[in-house]
Amino acid sequence: MRASPALRLSSLSLLVLHQIPLVLADQCHGITDQTFQQGASGSFAVLGEHFEDYADGISMCWVLTLGTSVSSVTFSFTDFQTEHDHDFVSIYNANDERKAHLSGELITPYVARLDEHVNTVVVLFESDGTYHSGADTQQLGFAVEWFDSSDGSCVNDCSGHGTCGSGMSIPPSGPGECSCGEDWAVSGKGDCSVPVTLLENHVTQNVKDLAVGEWVYFRFNLPTSKSILVEVIDTSDVNSDAMLVLNVNDLPTMSHFQYTDFYDWYYDGGDIHFISGQAGYGTYYVGVVNDEFRATEPLSFNITFRQSNLNKMPCIQDCNGHGTCKDNGECDCEEGWFGRHANIPDTCEYKIKELALDHVHSSRVRVGDWDFYEVVVGPDQAYERTLMIQFNSQSPHSYPLVLVRRETPPHLREGLLPTYDAFTFDWGDEDGFELLQGQRQMVRINSTELAAGTYVIGIFNLWGHNVI
Repeated sequence: MRASPALRLSSLSLLVLHQIPLVLADQCHGITDQTFQQGASGSFAVLGEHFEDYADGISMCWVLTLGTSVSSVTFSFTDFQTEHDHDFVSIYNANDERKAHLSGELITPYVARLDEHVNTVVVLFESDGTYHSGADTQQLGFAVEWFDSSDGSCVNDCSGHGTCGSGMSIPPSGPGECSCGEDWAVSGKGDCSVPVTLLENHVTQNVKDLAVGEWVYFRFNLPTSKSILVEVIDTSDVNSDAMLVLNVNDLPTMSHFQYTDFYDWYYDGGDIHFISGQAGYGTYYVGVVNDEFRATEPLSFNITFRQSNLNKMPCIQDCNGHGTCKDNGECDCEEGWFGRHANIPDTCEYKIKELALDHVHSSRVRVGDWDFYEVVVGPDQAYERTLMIQFNSQSPHSYPLVLVRRETPPHLREGLLPTYDAFTFDWGDEDGFELLQGQRQMVRINSTELAAGTYVIGIFNLWGHNVI
């Protein structure tokens, strides 16, 4: 049973007790934690202490009295992350009509505006009684400021990057809503303070030192249907963690998106994250977050957008200059190059290096990456000698795996998590991998099995630190 941290509640307005209108009493019925505010502005919050989660099973109610002369009220959420689809913030007008029902992670400031029946407004927060380990978002809470916006004023005056109530955005913004410039977001829902960078076809952009929990956003426009590929190549420390999400006509978050690289992010821990497929006309928004669930260090990465006609898929990294991109988005790699990265199309990024017998070779392998070597056994050696591959790691917090396969490199089978039995190979050292966490492995091919030919040695780093 998790401990339930105390809640921190804040208010900037005068606390006044008054009679709740009967129509609104139902929303707060049975809720003992009620707060009453009146005037032209105020604020309140539900936040866990010391960055901990708020408690399960909360029911809280705020009743705001603005008066009959007020025609509009604006709520600006400066923080918002609740357990997606389980914990909700709801806003009701004086006619008991629910005008907002919010959950998950929202881009802040998130603006909700009520333009009718606002003499009294109720805000209700309810969290269910269970922590859901599979939820997209955490129970971090929310903070909101509200104010009388009858004069049509916008939050932060659109931050100097948009026009208040111009009606020129898509969708059009109304009174008190920001119409943002195309390099800023979000029209109608924010204050135009979030920069959005244009992605151009086959142009790589670099992002440096994105802090833990921070987002960066991009966009691309499609005038007609296209085959598209968005790739992110993590270039930073192993303790950062990029997650890639994509949305149509709105900025994505951890809980609100249409496409994601979830498999690459969660399972294989590699440096390549991508979203590909066929996309129709419209504006697409791309978000990259240094995920606070797993990251402890800043994130640096390269991002590239590629598009082509519907009958041809772009290839990841354009095959790295060592292969030909086929119509299905796979690379036909040149001899001596391989790219069977875990569960993604070939990238031709790995050179298969020759390894002489009785030679010691040192290298560095990032998490989720391969290092490949080949040994050639001649006819005079076949069935006469034993081939032994001895591996020692100098990185105790890495989790490497050494595998050998005849004639072609070993690889992770499609759709499987990277464990010993999930790879295609001919020889390995399961005991060294399982019992010693891969730190010392010895693969032995007996003389009875040692036919003439090429033997490809693959070293894959499953998890932890980069392996040396």
